[in-house]
Amino acid sequence: MNVIRKFFDDQRKHFQDGGRLAPLEPFYESMERVLFGAPERTDLPPHPRDGISVQRYMMLVIVMLLPCLFFGMYNVGLQAYTAAGAPQDFWAMLLFGAGKVMPWSLFPT
Repeated sequence: MNVIRKFFDDQRKHFQDGGRLAPLEPFYESMERVLFGAPERTDLPPHPRDGISVQRYMMLVIVMLLPCLFFGMYNVGLQAYTAAGAPQDFWAMLLFGAGKVMPWSLFPT
């Protein structure tokens, strides 16, 4: 890992202000953080550095996951109806998939 760390340290000058790859500096930093973690540490609880609170940020994550959830429910219903040879009705497949995908049984199947 020291070879990779040395490589990143040697290339840093190209990504800083005035370097030939300065526009790619966010990409460089993100790759460095993926490989080596954040350089600064804190003992305090995590707090965002902007106006978005942690609760609002997590709500945004949940909202962005909803299309994946709905597609998963539809796909489970589609696969089951196709395997059974049943007529494919969108809402029936979605409700069937919801009964299988959701962690609690809100929709009887």
